Amino acid sequence: MNSVMQFFYYLNHLIKMATVNKVRFVLTSIGIFVAVFLFSAGKIITDSYYNESLKKINQMSENTLIIDLMGNEELKAELTASDKINCTEVSTLAETKSILSSPIENDRFLTVMAYVHGVSDLNSVMPLVTNDGVFISVPTDLIKGRLISGSDIQSKNPVVVIDSFTESLLFPAESALGQYIEIGVGMMGSSVASDSESTETFKFEVIGVVENSYTAHAARMKLKQEINSSQDDLMTYVSIYCPLTSLNEKFAEMDSNERQLYNFNNSAEYDSFKSYTETLAEVKSRAGNGFSVITKEKLLNDLQGRLSNTRTVLNMISALLCIISGISIMSVTFFSVKERIPEIGIRKAFGAGKLDIAFQFVFEMIIIAVFASLLAVALSIITCKLLEAFLIEILYMAFSVEINFQIIITPLVVGVFEAVICCIIPSLYAAKIKVTDSLRFE
Repeated sequence: MNSVMQFFYYLNHLIKMATVNKVRFVLTSIGIFVAVFLFSAGKIITDSYYNESLKKINQMSENTLIIDLMGNEELKAELTASDKINCTEVSTLAETKSILSSPIENDRFLTVMAYVHGVSDLNSVMPLVTNDGVFISVPTDLIKGRLISGSDIQSKNPVVVIDSFTESLLFPAESALGQYIEIGVGMMGSSVASDSESTETFKFEVIGVVENSYTAHAARMKLKQEINSSQDDLMTYVSIYCPLTSLNEKFAEMDSNERQLYNFNNSAEYDSFKSYTETLAEVKSRAGNGFSVITKEKLLNDLQGRLSNTRTVLNMISALLCIISGISIMSVTFFSVKERIPEIGIRKAFGAGKLDIAFQFVFEMIIIAVFASLLAVALSIITCKLLEAFLIEILYMAFSVEINFQIIITPLVVGVFEAVICCIIPSLYAAKIKVTDSLRFE
């Protein structure tokens, strides 16, 4: 019991000594606060930017593999004969097609360009082209209507499935179900697309609407931003889906890219087939008729490699700011030691050792660091949340701040660690002060 009371008495003494000099306490707190705030806010923004950039690939459905046939019909037969699950043939028109060209305010035109995908099946996953042209697949989340069925494929029905973003653009005041969209309606008010060789347009009935993908969400935010910040004509891109047989019939004269989409029910089957196709791709490549295998893991690794340099630079800037702040903390601590030489002499006269003196200064700095770091982390989170709201509500940018345990604890550890490191040298200097020095100081 006495030991516990002694500990709390000593702790209370250290807290009082850490805060007794208001100027020193404020200056040290500001130094740590600035360093931790900049580090914490920088880490939150850097990680949020990094994660936001990865979302376009992270939206890809799990256990899914896409094979770009590159015109190799023999490969299609070879893969079809292999043990697979849920293979969907996908044919995407090589050039995007206009499905809306409508005037808006200030004599501007809004043109909606569509990646037209013909699919042999539309069930649990569907193909998608991201805003930077990467071909992936995403889960199918039906909102209303129905998906493309086997009878649509067999009968070559001119039907189409769209997402809710496309519905809001084409049919803003009503449901899209039962409505028709016209593919190839022209761009910026022209009668036909300027880059199209054919003047023929095709009507497709909307039979289903699916939930927006992250790509559609980002396109919607970008369109809002351009409407409010630009006076030029506007253009946005969407993906639409029709039966493969219908696409081949209507657009027989147009170039298309053929791919096969494999979706597996479990990871073991997916890993086995991925290993098989990657080995086959390597063998075929040596023979001069290779093909590409698109997986979520490969796309993420490529994107992470491109983003790593930016992340490294931002982290280096945060570290540099911490070093600059640390120098100021060390200066304030030296000032504190000089000011407290008489106190150090008195403690040594009553038997305090070098370790006791050094520990006192280190512990006092830890107390200040914890206080300043908690305040800095809390304020950095609030600031980043306000920045998120500003970017979304005012600038219409797709950006979200993600707060987790690591985001909170890392700046706290950095703040305390920086404070301890920066006060070691002043603390050792204080520990070497002799009693005679304190008398001379008086």
